[in-house]
Amino acid sequence: AEGDDVDVKRGYGRATVIAPLQTNSDDPMFNRIHIQYADGTTYWVKPDNLRPVPQTKNRVIVADTTRQYREAALRYTAPQDVCLEVGCHEGVTSAKLQGRCASIVGVDASAETIDEARKKFPHVHFEVIDGFNVAALKALSPTGDFDKIFVDIGGIAELPTVARMVGLYFRTWKKATIIVKSVFLSQLLGSAELYKPSQATLKPSGLPRERKDKRKSCNATTSQAPASEVPEPPAQTTSSSTQAGLAAAACEAQERTAGSSTPTSTPT
Repeated sequence: AEGDDVDVKRGYGRATVIAPLQTNSDDPMFNRIHIQYADGTTYWVKPDNLRPVPQTKNRVIVADTTRQYREAALRYTAPQDVCLEVGCHEGVTSAKLQGRCASIVGVDASAETIDEARKKFPHVHFEVIDGFNVAALKALSPTGDFDKIFVDIGGIAELPTVARMVGLYFRTWKKATIIVKSVFLSQLLGSAELYKPSQATLKPSGLPRERKDKRKSCNATTSQAPASEVPEPPAQTTSSSTQAGLAAAACEAQERTAGSSTPTSTPT
């Protein structure tokens, strides 16, 4: 459909559909789809040469090998994405993404590594920046935001370092999808399970359910007894507050007797 992101087979990269399948048999572009690449060029291609770009609802994708990391990067990048790679090393992954997205910047803390990346791939934007310098990273995007962030600070980097960096990006760029290469994080998540609370209703606090019901019954009996069953008051009546207190004390005594599992003996 128009507006969909597609992957053009044979390594041509990502594109966006700008006109749906031409169904008019008299049209020279019959049975072709009009697509546009990130650089603005357009082509009419056969549907068999296109495949849809997969979407994911998860914001973090973890790979434990370089091959899987690059495969995921290419798989989930769309033509309109503004991308950042942290730990780009000599720039191979960033170079693969060049032309498949709106923009890509590769950063690394090592100046020597960035020099090598610039020599190998002069058409790709590389910068020497520490991955924890959020202000410097934001300055690399026209809006300060990124759609995809790729993290490769070493597949065997210590888990606390990886977790800290991914958590920082997760909180800073709330709409970005983060693809990270980490053996330890992959193993940790592979052994984890998301706990889902039981749907059973918890009992209310206070008395147990059966005793609470008895209290309700006792209160109802006290307050709703027919007038014919209420004994005549003595000549000297107590106040209404005193009567209420006596009734409540009687209910509590009844509950304690009903809730006790052992009989109570009367002292002689």
